[in-house]
Amino acid sequence: MLKKLAESPDPRIRERAVATIEATARARTVRSALSRSLNVTNAAPATARTKVRRIFDCKGSADLTRKLVREENDRQTSDVAVNEAYDYAGVTWDFTTRCLAAIPSTRVA
Repeated sequence: MLKKLAESPDPRIRERAVATIEATARARTVRSALSRSLNVTNAAPATARTKVRRIFDCKGSADLTRKLVREENDRQTSDVAVNEAYDYAGVTWDFTTRCLAAIPSTRVA
């Protein structure tokens, strides 16, 4: 779908599609490099049972040099996007925790 959008006659759509394709390729490269460098076969199971949300601001770029702008239990900021990222990270945490709790092999004592 992104490839098709990248061919759009509308320059805004085309630019956004190309940017998304490029960002996805960069993320894939990072994941691939991490998977080769990390030995997870002997990793201990996760034991964190509380939310630890940290929201960073990349200033609208793909630069991974980030500034921490909000973390767990901080007050809301004046930036709507930061607050939404924080809130929905919590929603995602809650959903994932409930789903994993329903699978016996993933329960943490």
